[in-house]
Amino acid sequence: MEQTLRLYPANKIVWAHMGLSKELTTMDPDRHIKIMKRLLDKHPNLTLDLSWRVLEDNYFSKPGVRQKYAAFFDRYPTRAIPAQGERAARMQGRVR
Repeated sequence: MEQTLRLYPANKIVWAHMGLSKELTTMDPDRHIKIMKRLLDKHPNLTLDLSWRVLEDNYFSKPGVRQKYAAFFDRYPTRAIPAQGERAARMQGRVR
């Protein structure tokens, strides 16, 4: 991600799933938040996408962890976009 941000500083970039993957679901929340803060502060065209169920299951659903992410989002209220993935749309009958 950092290389992409360096190469295309004028592009608006949405970082899917806040930069996480299934392989990274054990990342320490404090470390994850520190990485996101650093990148958001350095790159004004970077936005975070929150459209992944694994975020809820592995991070947001834990009370102590939820508070850390809530404070993070309070600091960057315009830099995160809640989104629905295709699966959620299918469940609501919008996509076939």
